Amino acid sequence: MNLCPLVGMAFAIFEEFLVVQTSVSPVLFVGLSSPDIYGHLLGVNWVYLLWAVGYESVWGIVLPIYLTELIFPERREDPWLGRRGLSITVTVFILASVVSWYIYTQVVAPLAIGSIYSPPISLIVFALAMIVVLGMAALGPRLARHPVQRRARAAPRPWLVGLLVFVPSLLWFVLVAFAFSEFPTVPATVPIVAGLVLATGALFLVKALSASTGWQDIHRLAVILGGLAASMLAGFWASGIVLPIDFIGKMIFDAIAVILLAA
Repeated sequence: MNLCPLVGMAFAIFEEFLVVQTSVSPVLFVGLSSPDIYGHLLGVNWVYLLWAVGYESVWGIVLPIYLTELIFPERREDPWLGRRGLSITVTVFILASVVSWYIYTQVVAPLAIGSIYSPPISLIVFALAMIVVLGMAALGPRLARHPVQRRARAAPRPWLVGLLVFVPSLLWFVLVAFAFSEFPTVPATVPIVAGLVLATGALFLVKALSASTGWQDIHRLAVILGGLAASMLAGFWASGIVLPIDFIGKMIFDAIAVILLAA
């Protein structure tokens, strides 16, 4: 679990630069194409990239693993995959990445921009370098697991933990509004700096809370609930829901998720 954020960030960079290439493309999504994408500099959509790295690493990697460890607490310290399972997983991941790359960059995106876009080799090299650095940091000896140093203060009530996680999580999705030029007069450095401060603050907050005496699985579940509740709520806007069937479907699946988490 300690290595999940670094692995998640590496995955997000891989996804954003090499697979769907959303953070380096002149079109964020089909139907939204502009020569002046908000926060675009040196070939990178920095505001969107910042949001995507946070979303894809935390909500896509960390929280699912965190939840799985809660569901199977007796196997929390066990490796998930052996050599055969790892080989199969890597093979499926590569094949799925190639298919995703082809569908989005070679079929879907050209419908919006009128041509196939290929990022410059410098961005590809930069992405690969960042993935290697994050991978080495995650697997290197400096991140050997150490027992958490508990601090002599009682853990907050679970509902308060969930609320403290929910607020910064919901604020994170404000970056999407900036990325889609909802506030074009605000300099892009403002949401970028604010996002970095928010992410750093949230990281230290969770680290400080989890170091309290009495921190238990119910508190860990509160962290997951706070993050997922923010994602569910923000998704009604950020995912571009238009049709009533989309709204109804999201309501149903969100309700199922909440019921399962409560159970």
